Amino acid sequence: QSNLGTAYADLAAIKHREENLWRAIQAFEAALQYLTPDTAPLDFADTQRNLGLVYRDLGDIEKAIYCWREAEHHYRQMGRIEDADMMQRGIDSWINGTE
Repeated sequence: QSNLGTAYADLAAIKHREENLWRAIQAFEAALQYLTPDTAPLDFADTQRNLGLVYRDLGDIEKAIYCWREAEHHYRQMGRIEDADMMQRGIDSWINGTE
């Protein structure tokens, strides 16, 4: 489901943008039914990051930031500090209006 979400997000750049972005959201949310912080924390974080990108592309910055905060938190827990810091910089840039 996560791979399907990525495929729909990529397809949105080529055709039927909004329709494919919504399909990406559905696929990522379906993936999160199985990829939980307890069962697959890194996959959960990656999926939250990607879901945030789709929400950003749809203009829903509030939901994007929520997803990115989830990703940032779990990247830190997994010791992926570079990824966590990247998420935090992205969040900061959106909040400060520099993105």
